[in-house]
Amino acid sequence: MKRHGSTVAPNAKEVLLRISDEDHQKRVKERFLAIQKQLRDDGYLGGQNNRILRTGEQQDMGSVTTSFGDEMDVVGGGITVATGAVGAARDLVKVEAKKKRNSNAVLESRAQGKLEVRKRKRKNLPNDSKYCDSKYDPAFTAKLMSDDEDEYDEDGKKTNRFVSRAPLHRSKEYWLTLLELIDLLAAVDAVEDPEPSNKYIVRIRGEAVDVPPKKSTKFANKARRWMVDEAWLQKEENQKYDEESRILESGKAWGDDEDPEVSALKREQIKKEKKAMSDDRKRKTLESAIQKLDPKRAKRAGRKSNQGRGHGKNKELEDEELLGSGDDDFFDDD
Repeated sequence: MKRHGSTVAPNAKEVLLRISDEDHQKRVKERFLAIQKQLRDDGYLGGQNNRILRTGEQQDMGSVTTSFGDEMDVVGGGITVATGAVGAARDLVKVEAKKKRNSNAVLESRAQGKLEVRKRKRKNLPNDSKYCDSKYDPAFTAKLMSDDEDEYDEDGKKTNRFVSRAPLHRSKEYWLTLLELIDLLAAVDAVEDPEPSNKYIVRIRGEAVDVPPKKSTKFANKARRWMVDEAWLQKEENQKYDEESRILESGKAWGDDEDPEVSALKREQIKKEKKAMSDDRKRKTLESAIQKLDPKRAKRAGRKSNQGRGHGKNKELEDEELLGSGDDDFFDDD
């Protein structure tokens, strides 16, 4: 339907391409199961979807048409040949049952392997290539690599190839003028790998997947604004993803007033100062109350509250926790 539907309804081409594979397969399965239920209700199938031969009926009962408009040949009270959407759905159910979605751990491992190859290739770029500039460094992290999924043939067997599915928010289909990330990866991928692997697996380009930039608490794992298609982000259903847990500002190298790391550290420092001021006010209020009740106890409380000041975490360690590149991504259900 996605690949050939436009031949029947040309105006629906753009909409059909936006349907995800998961939603497409889900709807086909639902349609097949609904047709199957109708045939059970009409007495053509039993509880286990087995053929039912009714007494007095001919062995060949011709064809029946379901309420969905799908014509099915029925022999001996049961389905032997299915045409149209029913046949396709039945085959799809069987094939999909053989497929297994790659686990997050497997996808992350493949993304790391892809990243290492791209890092080597990037070093092999001509010295005058603009993509050697450090402002492109944030794009080279495993969390921003596209997923490489197993490819299956028509029988549901692995082909020993990967299907690389890039996120739609950096797809050329929706990009208007900013092609930096696409051009960057294309330039790097075109370079010869100086240390090619003996176990290289062929990757083919698959359909883009409409998923948001990943969430993370670590700066190194987040997308930068220059990487995300503004047209995609401005769509009403995608505006909720324009948050710092997913997307950071591009930084000074891209024309911003300051780098996002600096902005974050400033906000964190202000937050700490406000908390310290609040704690100090609470302490003074408590000491004042104790002073009124018991002056001697107030002196002891004052001495204890001053002990241990200045022995907090080392500032460099705190900054590293905020800006580090740890493995902390959240997997969205979107």
